[in-house]
Amino acid sequence: MNGELSPFTIRRAHGILDGNETVLLLLDSILTLLVDERYNICHMGRDCRQYFVVEHNGDIYPCDFFVEAPRRLGNILEDNWERLLESPLYRAFGTQKSRWHPDCDQCRYLRFCSGDCLKHRLHERNDPKTRSWLCHGWKTFYGHALPGFKRLATAVRKERRQQREATRRNRPAATPPGTQPPNLLCPCGSGRLYHICCGRR
Repeated sequence: MNGELSPFTIRRAHGILDGNETVLLLLDSILTLLVDERYNICHMGRDCRQYFVVEHNGDIYPCDFFVEAPRRLGNILEDNWERLLESPLYRAFGTQKSRWHPDCDQCRYLRFCSGDCLKHRLHERNDPKTRSWLCHGWKTFYGHALPGFKRLATAVRKERRQQREATRRNRPAATPPGTQPPNLLCPCGSGRLYHICCGRR
């Protein structure tokens, strides 16, 4: 995020985390989606090609919930990652995610679940268009929690704007090449050396 405050940092700054609490990935993932418009948890995404599972014998599967013989992609001792990524079996598995139940198209929460994890949809007829058995629960959860998440996302964006403005105000004037010590950390707080950070602007 280019040195910007993360949603996790903002939650701590607003007293939601005290440094000793467990961070729930789902909650931070919802906030990340609202703030950064990106999925960072697999069940929220639109495609299930996000990782491989490698078993103790080297066998490779598309998901830890589907370590089943029909979905075996290959073996780490025999196959390379490029071939596995292009595997028709892997593609067929991954693209099932976006073939959700027809009612999902009208659901206000589709953005957050993308039909839900396949493990909750392939439980009856092995049909990805089966409605998730957690659908009602997700709707209840999002209906209750989203207003609070949206307020928190607004706070994150505000904090980031303030951080960028403070960085611009505190940025030192440009110096001629060679006049700044080469090992000086940039004062913008990025953690990078000045001459490869703000010193290049």
